[in-house]
Amino acid sequence: MPSFQWSISISMFLISATISDAQSTTKNIPNTDHPTDFENLTKTSTCFVDKTPLLETLFSDSPHDHRIISITTPRGFGRTTNLDMIRRFASIETDSQGTRRNKFISSAYHIFGPQANLSISRNDLLIQDHLGMYPVIYLDLSNVTAPSIRETMQNLHERIKQSYQRCEWLENKKLRMSQNTIGILEHSKHKSDWKFISKMMKNLVNVVDIQNSISKLIQMLVEQFQHKAILLIDNYDAPLMDAVYHQSNNSVGRFYEFFNAFFSSTLDDSVNDTELVILTGRHPVSIKTQTEIDFYSFLSDHDLSQFFGFNEAQVQHLLDLNPGSVSIQELRNNFGGYLINGSSTPLYNPSSVYEYFHSIRAQNQTEISSTPLYDPQIHKLVKRFMSNVTWQQDKGIEGYWGDRSFEIIPRFDVDQLERIASVINGSESITGSDLDMYFSILFVNGYFTHPNDTAPDVIAFPNLQMMTTFQQYLN
Repeated sequence: MPSFQWSISISMFLISATISDAQSTTKNIPNTDHPTDFENLTKTSTCFVDKTPLLETLFSDSPHDHRIISITTPRGFGRTTNLDMIRRFASIETDSQGTRRNKFISSAYHIFGPQANLSISRNDLLIQDHLGMYPVIYLDLSNVTAPSIRETMQNLHERIKQSYQRCEWLENKKLRMSQNTIGILEHSKHKSDWKFISKMMKNLVNVVDIQNSISKLIQMLVEQFQHKAILLIDNYDAPLMDAVYHQSNNSVGRFYEFFNAFFSSTLDDSVNDTELVILTGRHPVSIKTQTEIDFYSFLSDHDLSQFFGFNEAQVQHLLDLNPGSVSIQELRNNFGGYLINGSSTPLYNPSSVYEYFHSIRAQNQTEISSTPLYDPQIHKLVKRFMSNVTWQQDKGIEGYWGDRSFEIIPRFDVDQLERIASVINGSESITGSDLDMYFSILFVNGYFTHPNDTAPDVIAFPNLQMMTTFQQYLN
C-alpha cells in the first residue's frame, strides 16, 4: 500500500432554523424537510442509537469558543438526524399568535423529558435551561442548484419562503397594525417587517433581499421571543458542489460569489442574535466571512466525532438486540473501518448498518450484502480521473497510482472548485494538484480512511462496501 501525505480535512456544518412542530393543540406543520425523523426513530426503530449526549456538548455551560460551527461527514453518518434532534429539542412551541406554550406539556418534553429513556432525560438542569427555549430556523440546501444562477436563486427563495410560512404568527403583525394596538415607533418597525414578508410571499424579492432573508427572519424571531435564535443549515455545500459537477469553471465562480454573499450576510448580520449556528455538509467548502467559524472535519480528533457514525460498542448493542445476526467482525469488514485520527476504534456507517438490520428483519436472512452506495457525481469524478487506467483486481487500489503521495486538502476554496470543474467537465490535462483535490473529495465522501492509528499518513478503503462501490464506478 503506498503512503499518502495526510492533513486534517476541515469539516463544515450548516445550520437551519424553524419553529418546532407542536402537539395537537398547536397547529402542526408538515415535516417534509426532515426525511430522517428523530422522534420517529426513538419510537419505532429497533436500531435506535442514543446521540442525545451531543445536546449536552452543544448546550453545556462550557460551550465552544465560537457561536458558529461547521461539520462535514460522508453521506449516511447522521448529520440530518442530529440536526433534527437539535431542532426538536431547542425549538419554542407556539400558538398561532406567536405565544409560547408551556414547555412541560410540549412535544419536545414528551420526546426528551424524564419519562423518555434517553441519556439527556436524566439531565434536569439542561432540560430546564434549554429545552424549548429557542426560536430555531432549519434550512436544507440540497437540490437548490439549477442550470442558471437566476433559477438557482428562485429555488433558494422558495426554500427560504417555507421558513417564513412556518411562522404563522407573522401574519398577526399585519393584524395588530390594522387594530392600532401598537405605538408609532413599533408600528413603523412592524410595517417594515410586513413589507419584507409580503415581498417574500409574493415573489417580489431581488438578489439582495434573498441574501438578507435569513438574517431578517432571525431578527424578527428574536424580537418576538426576546431570546437568541439557533440556525441550522444542512447540506450547505450542496449548491456549490452541484455546480462543480454540472457547470463550467466560469459558472462555478459566479455560483460561489452568490452563495458566499448569502452565507456572509446570514452569518455576519446575525452574529449578535444567534446562540448557535451549525452548518453541515459533505465537502469542506470554504466560506469567507468576518465572523470566525469553527471547522470540524470527518475523522479528525475532536469532541464531536463520536456523535457522527456508530462506534464498536453501539454496533455490538444492536447485534445483541438481533440474535442470530452476523458477527461484529463481519459488520466491521463491510461497513466499518473508519478511524478517527489517532484512534484505533473504528466508526461504522449508520445508514448501512440500519439497512442491514432492516433486511434481516424484513427478509429473515442474516447474510450481509455490501450494496454499493452509488453516487452519480462521484461516478463522474472517478471516470474522468481514471479514464486511462485499467482496473487490476490482483493489485487492488495500488494498481491505480503507484507510489505517488497525495495531500488531503483541508478546505476547498473557489480556485480549487473552478479547477476541478474544468477538469471534470472539460478535457484539460490532469496535474498533480488536481489529483490532490480528487483524493480529497473521495476522502471526505468516505471512500478512504487511514487504516490504523500508527499510520496517519496512509489512506485505504475502509470496508468492502466502499471498495465495491469504487469498482462499480470503474466498470
